[in-house]
Formats: sequence, structure tokens, C-alpha cells
Amino acid sequence: MWTGIIEKYRAYLPVSEQTPIVSLCEGNTPLIPIDNLLKRWAYPHVGMSNTKV
Repeated sequence: MWTGIIEKYRAYLPVSEQTPIVSLCEGNTPLIPIDNLLKRWAYPHVGMSNTKV
């Protein structure tokens, strides 16, 4: 189960084990490839975030 972006990067942030973390389980939205727009815009790595998932 995804615990949120703060928990994932806790080691790199100024928080300790005693720091209360509030999370809405954010930060794990998949990126959807948008190949048709890639050809049009000529960007090699672009994705669209679908927050409705």
C-alpha cells in the first residue's frame, strides 16, 4: 500500500520518526503516455497525469 510522498522520501527530508506525518496518499498518480502529442510537440518524454484514477 502506498503511504504517501513524505514517507517515501522521509530519509531526505528534515523529519524524524517523531514527526507527525499527514498524508492523503498523494504522489503516486501514474503518468499516461501521450504519443500523439509527442509527435506534434517533438518532446521525447512527456506524460499526462490522470488524477481521476
